[in-house]
Amino acid sequence: MKKLKYLFTILIATIILGCSSNVEENTENENKNYFGYSATWDFSVSNTNYGTNNSGAVKYYTYNYNTIDQENQPVTCSAYLEYLNPANTSDTVQIDIVIIDCHGTISSNSEAPSKCKYASFSVKEIEDELVYRGIPDDKKIKALLIAPDYLGYGASANKDHPYMITNLCARNIIDSVLSVMNNQSAFNIQLKNGYKSYVIGYSQGGQTSLGTMRAVENYIPSGLKSTINLQKCYSGAGPHDLPATMESFLSKGPDGNGIVYPNLIYLVVKGIMSAGYKCMEGYKLKDFFTDEFLASGIKAGLDAKNINLASKINEFLYFQDLNKLITPDLQNPNSKLHKDLKKALSYNSLASGWKVTKPVYVYHHKDDDMVPSVNIEKVKAGIAKGNNLVECFISYEELENNPQNFDFIHVRAAPKFYTSSGKDLIISLYSKSKN
Repeated sequence: MKKLKYLFTILIATIILGCSSNVEENTENENKNYFGYSATWDFSVSNTNYGTNNSGAVKYYTYNYNTIDQENQPVTCSAYLEYLNPANTSDTVQIDIVIIDCHGTISSNSEAPSKCKYASFSVKEIEDELVYRGIPDDKKIKALLIAPDYLGYGASANKDHPYMITNLCARNIIDSVLSVMNNQSAFNIQLKNGYKSYVIGYSQGGQTSLGTMRAVENYIPSGLKSTINLQKCYSGAGPHDLPATMESFLSKGPDGNGIVYPNLIYLVVKGIMSAGYKCMEGYKLKDFFTDEFLASGIKAGLDAKNINLASKINEFLYFQDLNKLITPDLQNPNSKLHKDLKKALSYNSLASGWKVTKPVYVYHHKDDDMVPSVNIEKVKAGIAKGNNLVECFISYEELENNPQNFDFIHVRAAPKFYTSSGKDLIISLYSKSKN
Protein backbone atom coordinates (compact mmCIF):
# COMPACT_ATOMS: atom_id res chain seq x y z
CA MET A 1 0.00 0.00 0.00
CA LYS A 2 2.87 2.33 0.81
CA LYS A 3 4.40 1.75 -2.63
CA LEU A 4 1.03 2.37 -4.27
CA LYS A 5 0.69 5.69 -2.43
CA TYR A 6 4.25 6.56 -3.41
CA LEU A 7 3.61 5.86 -7.07
CA PHE A 8 0.30 7.72 -7.00
CA THR A 9 2.18 10.78 -5.72
CA ILE A 10 4.69 10.39 -8.52
CA LEU A 11 1.98 10.24 -11.15
CA ILE A 12 0.26 13.38 -9.93
CA ALA A 13 3.57 15.20 -9.62
CA THR A 14 4.67 14.21 -13.10
CA ILE A 15 1.50 15.74 -14.49
CA ILE A 16 2.03 19.00 -12.57
CA LEU A 17 5.70 19.33 -13.31
CA GLY A 18 5.94 18.95 -15.89
CA CYS A 19 24.26 32.99 -35.97
CA SER A 20 27.42 32.93 -35.43
CA SER A 21 28.46 30.52 -32.78
CA ASN A 22 31.29 29.62 -30.47
CA VAL A 23 29.59 26.30 -29.70
CA GLU A 24 30.53 22.85 -30.94
CA GLU A 25 27.43 22.13 -33.07
CA ASN A 26 26.44 18.66 -34.25
CA THR A 27 26.92 18.66 -38.03
CA GLU A 28 25.40 15.26 -38.82
CA ASN A 29 22.15 16.96 -39.88
CA GLU A 30 23.20 20.29 -41.31
CA ASN A 31 19.67 20.94 -42.55
CA LYS A 32 18.57 21.01 -38.88
CA ASN A 33 19.75 24.54 -38.22
CA TYR A 34 16.81 25.67 -36.12
CA PHE A 35 18.17 29.23 -35.86
CA GLY A 36 18.37 30.19 -39.51
CA TYR A 37 16.14 33.25 -39.20
CA SER A 38 15.25 34.85 -42.51
CA ALA A 39 15.22 38.62 -42.86
CA THR A 40 11.46 38.46 -43.37
CA TRP A 41 10.60 36.21 -40.42
CA ASP A 42 7.15 37.14 -39.13
CA PHE A 43 7.03 37.94 -35.39
CA SER A 44 3.37 38.95 -35.43
CA VAL A 45 0.86 37.64 -32.91
CA SER A 46 -2.71 36.43 -33.46
CA ASN A 47 -5.72 35.10 -31.57
CA THR A 48 -4.89 37.38 -28.65
CA ASN A 49 -7.30 36.87 -25.74
CA TYR A 50 -7.39 38.99 -22.60
CA GLY A 51 -8.49 38.32 -19.04
CA THR A 52 -7.87 39.18 -15.38
CA ASN A 53 -7.48 37.22 -12.17
CA ASN A 54 -6.66 37.92 -8.52
CA SER A 55 -9.46 40.50 -8.30
CA GLY A 56 -8.23 42.22 -11.45
CA ALA A 57 -4.72 42.75 -10.07
CA VAL A 58 -3.17 40.44 -12.66
CA LYS A 59 -3.80 40.80 -16.36
CA TYR A 60 -3.24 37.78 -18.55
CA TYR A 61 -3.32 37.08 -22.26
CA THR A 62 -3.16 34.00 -24.41
CA TYR A 63 -1.81 34.44 -27.92
CA ASN A 64 -0.52 32.62 -30.97
CA TYR A 65 2.93 33.16 -32.46
CA ASN A 66 4.89 31.90 -35.45
CA THR A 67 7.75 29.44 -35.09
CA ILE A 68 9.08 26.26 -36.76
CA ASP A 69 8.61 22.51 -36.36
CA GLN A 70 10.98 19.53 -36.60
CA GLU A 71 11.15 19.90 -40.38
CA ASN A 72 12.06 23.59 -40.22
CA GLN A 73 8.58 24.39 -41.53
CA PRO A 74 6.52 27.34 -40.22
CA VAL A 75 3.98 26.45 -37.56
CA THR A 76 1.68 28.39 -35.24
CA CYS A 77 2.12 27.84 -31.51
CA SER A 78 0.49 29.42 -28.47
CA ALA A 79 1.54 30.96 -25.17
CA TYR A 80 0.33 32.60 -21.97
CA LEU A 81 1.55 35.83 -20.39
CA GLU A 82 0.68 37.81 -17.29
CA TYR A 83 1.67 40.97 -15.42
CA LEU A 84 0.57 42.89 -12.36
CA ASN A 85 -1.90 45.73 -12.72
CA PRO A 86 -2.93 46.44 -9.09
CA ALA A 87 -5.05 49.47 -9.96
CA ASN A 88 -6.80 47.50 -12.70
CA THR A 89 -6.53 50.47 -15.06
CA SER A 90 -6.42 50.61 -18.83
CA ASP A 91 -3.14 52.54 -18.77
CA THR A 92 -0.18 51.00 -20.56
CA VAL A 93 1.96 49.14 -18.01
CA GLN A 94 5.67 49.93 -18.02
CA ILE A 95 7.68 46.71 -17.77
CA ASP A 96 11.08 46.49 -16.05
CA ILE A 97 11.85 42.79 -16.39
CA VAL A 98 10.67 39.86 -18.50
CA ILE A 99 10.56 36.40 -16.96
CA ILE A 100 10.50 33.49 -19.39
CA ASP A 101 8.91 30.47 -17.70
CA CYS A 102 9.63 27.02 -19.18
CA HIS A 103 7.13 24.45 -17.94
CA GLY A 104 7.86 20.89 -16.88
CA THR A 105 6.65 17.66 -18.43
CA ILE A 106 2.92 17.43 -19.06
CA SER A 107 0.82 14.54 -20.31
CA SER A 108 -2.37 16.36 -21.25
CA ASN A 109 -2.98 19.28 -23.56
CA SER A 110 -5.23 20.76 -20.87
CA GLU A 111 -2.10 21.36 -18.79
CA ALA A 112 -0.47 23.66 -21.36
CA PRO A 113 -0.05 27.21 -19.97
CA SER A 114 -2.42 28.79 -22.49
CA LYS A 115 -5.07 26.18 -21.67
CA CYS A 116 -4.91 26.23 -17.88
CA LYS A 117 -3.83 29.91 -17.66
CA TYR A 118 -1.11 29.04 -15.21
CA ALA A 119 2.66 29.40 -15.06
CA SER A 120 4.92 27.66 -12.56
CA PHE A 121 6.62 30.94 -11.67
CA SER A 122 4.34 33.96 -11.32
CA VAL A 123 4.82 37.71 -11.21
CA LYS A 124 2.63 37.58 -8.08
CA GLU A 125 5.44 35.70 -6.34
CA ILE A 126 7.78 38.57 -7.17
CA GLU A 127 5.28 41.07 -5.80
CA ASP A 128 4.97 39.08 -2.57
CA GLU A 129 8.75 38.95 -2.23
CA LEU A 130 8.99 42.72 -2.73
CA VAL A 131 6.41 43.31 0.00
CA TYR A 132 8.24 40.88 2.31
CA ARG A 133 11.48 42.76 1.80
CA GLY A 134 9.85 46.12 2.35
CA ILE A 135 10.65 47.56 -1.06
CA PRO A 136 8.93 50.96 -1.39
CA ASP A 137 6.20 51.19 -4.02
CA ASP A 138 8.16 53.65 -6.12
CA LYS A 139 11.08 51.21 -6.26
CA LYS A 140 9.08 48.13 -7.16
CA ILE A 141 9.65 46.46 -10.48
CA LYS A 142 6.95 45.71 -12.98
CA ALA A 143 7.45 42.15 -14.19
CA LEU A 144 6.06 40.51 -17.32
CA LEU A 145 5.91 36.72 -17.34
CA ILE A 146 5.78 34.73 -20.59
CA ALA A 147 4.95 31.02 -20.37
CA PRO A 148 5.03 29.44 -23.85
CA ASP A 149 3.23 26.26 -24.80
CA TYR A 150 5.82 23.95 -26.27
CA LEU A 151 5.35 22.79 -29.85
CA GLY A 152 2.81 19.98 -29.73
CA TYR A 153 0.51 21.64 -27.21
CA GLY A 154 -2.12 24.36 -27.36
CA ALA A 155 -2.52 25.73 -30.88
CA SER A 156 -0.09 23.11 -32.25
CA ALA A 157 -1.57 20.08 -30.48
CA ASN A 158 -1.81 18.22 -33.80
CA LYS A 159 2.01 18.14 -33.96
CA ASP A 160 4.44 15.80 -32.22
CA HIS A 161 6.03 17.40 -29.19
CA PRO A 162 9.84 17.51 -29.67
CA TYR A 163 10.50 16.20 -26.17
CA MET A 164 14.18 16.73 -25.30
CA ILE A 165 15.08 18.19 -28.72
CA THR A 166 16.91 21.00 -27.01
CA ASN A 167 17.49 23.49 -29.82
CA LEU A 168 14.03 23.22 -31.32
CA CYS A 169 12.37 23.77 -27.94
CA ALA A 170 14.66 26.76 -27.42
CA ARG A 171 13.70 28.19 -30.82
CA ASN A 172 10.01 27.90 -29.92
CA ILE A 173 10.61 29.69 -26.60
CA ILE A 174 12.64 32.45 -28.24
CA ASP A 175 10.00 33.07 -30.92
CA SER A 176 7.25 33.34 -28.32
CA VAL A 177 9.23 36.00 -26.43
CA LEU A 178 10.26 38.01 -29.48
CA SER A 179 6.65 38.02 -30.67
CA VAL A 180 5.59 39.78 -27.47
CA MET A 181 8.51 42.20 -27.61
CA ASN A 182 7.64 43.14 -31.19
CA ASN A 183 3.92 43.58 -30.46
CA GLN A 184 3.83 45.32 -27.09
CA SER A 185 0.72 47.37 -27.76
CA ALA A 186 -1.28 44.18 -28.35
CA PHE A 187 -0.77 43.40 -24.66
CA ASN A 188 -1.06 46.97 -23.36
CA ILE A 189 2.55 47.02 -22.20
CA GLN A 190 5.71 48.97 -22.91
CA LEU A 191 9.17 47.66 -22.18
CA LYS A 192 11.09 50.40 -20.39
CA ASN A 193 14.56 51.43 -21.48
CA GLY A 194 17.06 49.06 -19.94
CA TYR A 195 14.58 46.19 -19.42
CA LYS A 196 16.15 42.83 -18.67
CA SER A 197 15.05 39.24 -19.25
CA TYR A 198 15.50 36.09 -17.17
CA VAL A 199 14.69 32.48 -18.04
CA ILE A 200 13.58 29.92 -15.48
CA GLY A 201 12.40 26.33 -15.49
CA TYR A 202 12.32 23.09 -13.54
CA SER A 203 12.56 19.45 -14.65
CA GLN A 204 11.94 19.43 -18.42
CA GLY A 205 11.76 23.20 -17.99
CA GLY A 206 15.21 23.08 -16.40
CA GLN A 207 16.64 21.62 -19.57
CA THR A 208 14.63 23.97 -21.78
CA SER A 209 15.64 27.07 -19.80
CA LEU A 210 19.35 26.23 -20.03
CA GLY A 211 18.96 25.36 -23.70
CA THR A 212 17.26 28.71 -24.27
CA MET A 213 20.14 30.52 -22.56
CA ARG A 214 22.64 28.67 -24.76
CA ALA A 215 20.69 29.51 -27.91
CA VAL A 216 20.25 33.19 -27.08
CA GLU A 217 23.91 33.63 -26.22
CA ASN A 218 25.38 31.56 -29.03
CA TYR A 219 23.01 30.85 -31.92
CA ILE A 220 20.57 33.62 -32.76
CA PRO A 221 21.45 36.80 -34.68
CA SER A 222 22.95 39.60 -32.59
CA GLY A 223 19.99 41.90 -33.16
CA LEU A 224 17.56 39.37 -31.71
CA LYS A 225 19.92 38.67 -28.84
CA SER A 226 19.98 42.40 -27.98
CA THR A 227 16.18 42.55 -28.14
CA ILE A 228 15.77 39.74 -25.61
CA ASN A 229 18.59 41.08 -23.38
CA LEU A 230 18.79 37.86 -21.37
CA GLN A 231 20.66 38.30 -18.09
CA LYS A 232 20.54 34.99 -16.23
CA CYS A 233 19.23 31.45 -16.37
CA TYR A 234 17.65 29.60 -13.43
CA SER A 235 17.68 25.87 -14.21
CA GLY A 236 16.26 23.36 -11.76
CA ALA A 237 16.63 19.56 -11.86
CA GLY A 238 17.03 19.33 -15.61
CA PRO A 239 18.21 16.28 -17.59
CA HIS A 240 21.21 18.16 -18.95
CA ASP A 241 23.18 15.03 -19.82
CA LEU A 242 20.64 12.91 -21.66
CA PRO A 243 22.75 9.76 -22.20
CA ALA A 244 23.51 9.64 -18.46
CA THR A 245 19.82 10.16 -17.71
CA MET A 246 18.92 7.35 -20.11
CA GLU A 247 21.28 4.95 -18.35
CA SER A 248 19.73 5.89 -15.01
CA PHE A 249 16.21 5.30 -16.33
CA LEU A 250 17.15 1.91 -17.75
CA SER A 251 18.98 0.74 -14.63
CA LYS A 252 16.18 1.42 -12.12
CA GLY A 253 14.45 -1.90 -12.68
CA PRO A 254 11.66 -3.60 -10.75
CA ASP A 255 13.82 -4.58 -7.76
CA GLY A 256 12.58 -1.86 -5.41
CA ASN A 257 15.68 0.31 -5.66
CA GLY A 258 14.07 2.80 -8.00
CA ILE A 259 11.03 3.74 -10.02
CA VAL A 260 10.55 3.12 -13.73
CA TYR A 261 8.81 5.98 -15.55
CA PRO A 262 7.15 4.43 -18.60
CA ASN A 263 5.62 7.76 -19.57
CA LEU A 264 8.96 9.59 -19.58
CA ILE A 265 10.84 6.84 -21.39
CA TYR A 266 8.16 6.77 -24.07
CA LEU A 267 8.11 10.56 -24.46
CA VAL A 268 11.89 10.69 -24.77
CA VAL A 269 12.06 8.02 -27.48
CA LYS A 270 9.09 9.38 -29.43
CA GLY A 271 10.37 12.95 -29.19
CA ILE A 272 13.88 12.06 -30.34
CA MET A 273 12.50 9.99 -33.22
CA SER A 274 10.54 13.02 -34.44
CA ALA A 275 13.78 14.96 -35.00
CA GLY A 276 14.76 12.91 -38.05
CA TYR A 277 18.35 12.19 -37.01
CA LYS A 278 20.18 9.95 -39.46
CA CYS A 279 21.19 7.54 -36.72
CA MET A 280 17.49 6.99 -35.95
CA GLU A 281 16.38 6.37 -39.53
CA GLY A 282 14.49 3.14 -40.07
CA TYR A 283 13.51 2.60 -36.45
CA LYS A 284 9.91 2.20 -35.34
CA LEU A 285 8.40 2.49 -31.88
CA LYS A 286 7.99 -1.29 -31.83
CA ASP A 287 11.78 -1.59 -31.92
CA PHE A 288 11.95 0.14 -28.54
CA PHE A 289 8.75 -0.88 -26.75
CA THR A 290 6.91 -4.12 -26.15
CA ASP A 291 3.61 -4.90 -27.83
CA GLU A 292 2.02 -4.83 -24.38
CA PHE A 293 3.07 -1.25 -23.77
CA LEU A 294 2.20 -0.08 -27.27
CA ALA A 295 -1.33 -1.42 -26.71
CA SER A 296 -1.62 0.14 -23.25
CA GLY A 297 -3.74 3.00 -22.01
CA ILE A 298 -0.60 4.91 -21.03
CA LYS A 299 0.71 4.96 -24.58
CA ALA A 300 -2.73 5.76 -26.05
CA GLY A 301 -3.27 8.61 -23.58
CA LEU A 302 0.16 10.12 -24.19
CA ASP A 303 -0.41 10.06 -27.93
CA ALA A 304 -3.83 11.68 -27.53
CA LYS A 305 -2.37 14.18 -25.00
CA ASN A 306 -5.29 13.66 -22.69
CA ILE A 307 -3.95 11.19 -20.14
CA ASN A 308 -4.51 11.32 -16.40
CA LEU A 309 -1.67 9.11 -15.23
CA ALA A 310 -3.25 8.61 -11.82
CA SER A 311 -6.13 6.79 -13.50
CA LYS A 312 -3.61 4.40 -15.05
CA ILE A 313 -2.02 3.35 -11.78
CA ASN A 314 -2.42 -0.38 -12.42
CA GLU A 315 -0.76 -0.12 -15.82
CA PHE A 316 1.96 2.09 -14.36
CA LEU A 317 2.68 -0.56 -11.73
CA TYR A 318 2.61 -3.31 -14.34
CA PHE A 319 5.26 -1.61 -16.46
CA GLN A 320 7.64 -1.22 -13.53
CA ASP A 321 9.13 -4.42 -14.92
CA LEU A 322 11.41 -3.24 -17.71
CA ASN A 323 10.93 -6.54 -19.52
CA LYS A 324 7.26 -5.65 -19.91
CA LEU A 325 8.00 -2.11 -21.03
CA ILE A 326 10.98 -2.06 -23.41
CA THR A 327 12.60 -4.47 -25.82
CA PRO A 328 15.78 -6.45 -25.09
CA ASP A 329 17.56 -4.35 -27.73
CA LEU A 330 16.90 -1.13 -25.81
CA GLN A 331 18.04 -2.76 -22.59
CA ASN A 332 21.24 -4.06 -24.16
CA PRO A 333 24.01 -1.40 -24.02
CA ASN A 334 25.90 -3.23 -26.77
CA SER A 335 23.05 -3.23 -29.29
CA LYS A 336 23.07 -0.90 -32.28
CA LEU A 337 19.64 0.43 -31.31
CA HIS A 338 20.79 1.32 -27.79
CA LYS A 339 23.91 3.05 -29.12
CA ASP A 340 22.00 4.93 -31.82
CA LEU A 341 19.47 6.26 -29.32
CA LYS A 342 22.25 7.33 -26.99
CA LYS A 343 23.96 9.08 -29.91
CA ALA A 344 20.79 10.98 -30.78
CA LEU A 345 20.34 11.95 -27.15
CA SER A 346 23.91 13.25 -26.98
CA TYR A 347 23.11 15.82 -29.69
CA ASN A 348 20.70 17.42 -27.22
CA SER A 349 22.83 17.45 -24.09
CA LEU A 350 23.83 20.68 -22.38
CA ALA A 351 26.41 19.63 -19.80
CA SER A 352 29.45 20.36 -21.97
CA GLY A 353 30.64 21.65 -25.33
CA TRP A 354 29.59 25.29 -25.08
CA LYS A 355 30.74 28.55 -23.57
CA VAL A 356 28.73 30.25 -20.84
CA THR A 357 28.78 34.05 -21.12
CA LYS A 358 25.99 35.02 -18.70
CA PRO A 359 25.32 33.86 -15.12
CA VAL A 360 23.65 30.47 -14.77
CA TYR A 361 22.15 29.06 -11.58
CA VAL A 362 21.74 25.28 -11.61
CA TYR A 363 19.86 23.51 -8.81
CA HIS A 364 19.42 19.81 -8.18
CA HIS A 365 18.59 17.82 -5.08
CA LYS A 366 21.20 15.15 -4.42
CA ASP A 367 18.52 12.49 -3.89
CA ASP A 368 16.29 13.42 -6.84
CA ASP A 369 14.34 10.29 -7.66
CA MET A 370 13.12 11.27 -11.12
CA VAL A 371 15.89 13.25 -12.84
CA PRO A 372 19.13 11.81 -11.43
CA SER A 373 21.58 14.19 -9.80
CA VAL A 374 24.33 12.86 -12.06
CA ASN A 375 23.12 15.66 -14.33
CA ILE A 376 24.42 18.43 -12.10
CA GLU A 377 27.66 16.53 -11.59
CA LYS A 378 28.08 16.49 -15.37
CA VAL A 379 27.37 20.23 -15.50
CA LYS A 380 29.95 20.86 -12.78
CA ALA A 381 32.54 18.86 -14.69
CA GLY A 382 31.57 20.47 -18.01
CA ILE A 383 30.32 24.02 -18.45
CA ALA A 384 30.84 24.97 -14.79
CA LYS A 385 34.45 23.81 -14.49
CA GLY A 386 36.66 26.87 -14.03
CA ASN A 387 33.75 29.19 -14.82
CA ASN A 388 32.55 31.47 -12.03
CA LEU A 389 29.46 32.38 -14.06
CA VAL A 390 27.93 28.99 -13.30
CA GLU A 391 26.67 28.46 -9.77
CA CYS A 392 25.71 24.86 -8.97
CA PHE A 393 23.70 24.14 -5.86
CA ILE A 394 22.83 20.69 -4.53
CA SER A 395 20.44 20.74 -1.58
CA TYR A 396 20.97 18.52 1.45
CA GLU A 397 18.64 20.33 3.82
CA GLU A 398 15.36 18.60 3.11
CA LEU A 399 16.70 15.10 3.57
CA GLU A 400 18.64 15.99 6.72
CA ASN A 401 15.88 18.01 8.37
CA ASN A 402 12.88 16.00 7.19
CA PRO A 403 13.91 12.38 6.62
CA GLN A 404 10.24 11.38 6.44
CA ASN A 405 10.07 13.31 3.17
CA PHE A 406 12.72 11.21 1.48
CA ASP A 407 10.22 9.92 -1.06
CA PHE A 408 9.78 11.89 -4.24
CA ILE A 409 12.36 14.60 -3.69
CA HIS A 410 11.98 15.77 -7.31
CA VAL A 411 8.60 17.36 -6.67
CA ARG A 412 9.26 18.33 -3.06
CA ALA A 413 12.37 20.23 -4.13
CA ALA A 414 10.59 22.29 -6.81
CA PRO A 415 9.12 24.97 -4.47
CA LYS A 416 12.54 25.48 -2.91
CA PHE A 417 14.04 26.03 -6.35
CA TYR A 418 11.44 28.63 -7.32
CA THR A 419 11.60 30.38 -3.94
CA SER A 420 15.38 30.63 -3.92
CA SER A 421 15.47 31.73 -7.56
CA GLY A 422 12.87 34.44 -6.93
CA LYS A 423 14.77 35.74 -3.92
CA ASP A 424 18.01 35.78 -5.90
CA LEU A 425 16.33 37.80 -8.63
CA ILE A 426 14.92 40.38 -6.20
CA ILE A 427 18.16 40.68 -4.25
CA SER A 428 20.23 41.17 -7.38
CA LEU A 429 17.89 43.84 -8.74
CA TYR A 430 17.08 45.70 -5.52
CA SER A 431 19.90 45.13 -3.07
CA LYS A 432 20.28 48.88 -2.56
CA SER A 433 16.64 49.91 -2.38
CA LYS A 434 15.83 47.43 0.38
CA ASN A 435 18.09 49.28 2.82
